[in-house]
Amino acid sequence: LLPVTLTTCKVVVLAIVVYLAVGLAGGKGPERGFGFLYGTIPTAPSVLVYAAEFYATEPKILDQIAVSLVVCTILATPFTFVAGILVNSGSANVESNARV
Repeated sequence: LLPVTLTTCKVVVLAIVVYLAVGLAGGKGPERGFGFLYGTIPTAPSVLVYAAEFYATEPKILDQIAVSLVVCTILATPFTFVAGILVNSGSANVESNARV
Protein backbone atom coordinates (compact mmCIF):
# COMPACT_ATOMS: atom_id res chain seq x y z
CA LEU A 1 0.00 0.00 0.00
CA LEU A 2 2.82 2.42 0.80
CA PRO A 3 4.52 2.15 -2.62
CA VAL A 4 1.24 2.90 -4.40
CA THR A 5 0.56 5.87 -2.13
CA LEU A 6 4.05 7.29 -2.65
CA THR A 7 3.78 6.78 -6.40
CA THR A 8 0.43 8.53 -6.59
CA CYS A 9 1.75 11.48 -4.62
CA LYS A 10 4.86 11.73 -6.77
CA VAL A 11 3.23 11.36 -10.16
CA VAL A 12 -0.10 13.13 -9.73
CA VAL A 13 0.15 15.48 -6.77
CA LEU A 14 3.65 16.77 -7.55
CA ALA A 15 2.67 17.44 -11.17
CA ILE A 16 -0.28 19.54 -10.03
CA VAL A 17 1.80 21.36 -7.40
CA VAL A 18 4.51 22.22 -9.96
CA TYR A 19 1.84 23.39 -12.43
CA LEU A 20 0.33 25.70 -9.81
CA ALA A 21 3.73 26.93 -8.60
CA VAL A 22 4.77 27.90 -12.13
CA GLY A 23 1.46 29.74 -12.50
CA LEU A 24 2.05 31.61 -9.24
CA ALA A 25 5.54 32.53 -10.44
CA GLY A 26 4.01 34.19 -13.50
CA GLY A 27 4.34 31.41 -16.03
CA LYS A 28 1.93 31.30 -18.94
CA GLY A 29 0.45 28.30 -20.77
CA PRO A 30 3.57 26.66 -22.26
CA GLU A 31 5.63 27.16 -19.11
CA ARG A 32 2.86 25.74 -16.93
CA GLY A 33 2.50 22.79 -19.29
CA PHE A 34 6.22 22.11 -19.08
CA GLY A 35 6.04 22.32 -15.29
CA PHE A 36 3.25 19.77 -15.26
CA LEU A 37 5.20 17.49 -17.59
CA TYR A 38 8.35 17.88 -15.48
CA GLY A 39 6.38 16.94 -12.37
CA THR A 40 5.28 13.66 -13.94
CA ILE A 41 8.83 12.37 -14.49
CA PRO A 42 9.44 9.29 -12.32
CA THR A 43 11.78 9.25 -9.37
CA ALA A 44 15.45 8.73 -10.17
CA PRO A 45 16.89 5.31 -9.34
CA SER A 46 19.76 6.98 -7.49
CA VAL A 47 17.40 7.28 -4.51
CA LEU A 48 18.04 3.59 -3.91
CA VAL A 49 21.78 4.27 -3.62
CA TYR A 50 21.18 6.90 -0.94
CA ALA A 51 18.76 4.60 0.85
CA ALA A 52 21.33 1.81 0.83
CA GLU A 53 23.85 4.21 2.36
CA PHE A 54 21.62 5.34 5.21
CA TYR A 55 19.45 2.24 5.79
CA ALA A 56 22.03 -0.50 5.15
CA THR A 57 21.03 -2.36 8.31
CA GLU A 58 17.32 -2.46 7.42
CA PRO A 59 16.76 -4.55 4.29
CA LYS A 60 12.97 -4.35 4.65
CA ILE A 61 13.07 -0.59 4.04
CA LEU A 62 15.39 -1.04 1.07
CA ASP A 63 13.01 -3.58 -0.43
CA GLN A 64 10.09 -1.20 0.01
CA ILE A 65 11.99 1.63 -1.63
CA ALA A 66 13.01 -0.59 -4.53
CA VAL A 67 9.41 -1.67 -5.08
CA SER A 68 8.27 1.96 -4.88
CA LEU A 69 10.79 2.98 -7.55
CA VAL A 70 9.67 0.22 -9.91
CA VAL A 71 5.98 0.97 -9.37
CA CYS A 72 6.61 4.69 -9.84
CA THR A 73 8.44 4.11 -13.12
CA ILE A 74 5.76 1.76 -14.44
CA LEU A 75 2.86 4.05 -13.51
CA ALA A 76 4.55 7.33 -14.40
CA THR A 77 5.51 6.32 -17.94
CA PRO A 78 1.99 6.37 -19.46
CA PHE A 79 1.07 9.42 -17.40
CA THR A 80 4.14 11.29 -18.67
CA PHE A 81 3.41 10.18 -22.24
CA VAL A 82 -0.18 11.44 -22.09
CA ALA A 83 0.90 14.69 -20.41
CA GLY A 84 3.46 15.24 -23.18
CA ILE A 85 0.82 14.74 -25.85
CA LEU A 86 -1.55 17.14 -24.10
CA VAL A 87 1.14 19.78 -23.62
CA ASN A 88 2.19 19.46 -27.26
CA SER A 89 -1.38 19.70 -28.54
CA GLY A 90 -1.99 22.73 -26.32
CA SER A 91 1.05 24.56 -27.70
CA ALA A 92 -0.02 23.71 -31.26
CA ASN A 93 -3.37 25.38 -30.59
CA VAL A 94 -1.61 28.46 -29.23
CA GLU A 95 0.58 28.69 -32.34
CA SER A 96 -2.35 28.28 -34.71
CA ASN A 97 -4.33 30.95 -32.87
CA ALA A 98 -1.36 33.31 -32.98
CA ARG A 99 -1.15 33.00 -36.78
CA VAL A 100 -4.70 34.23 -37.22
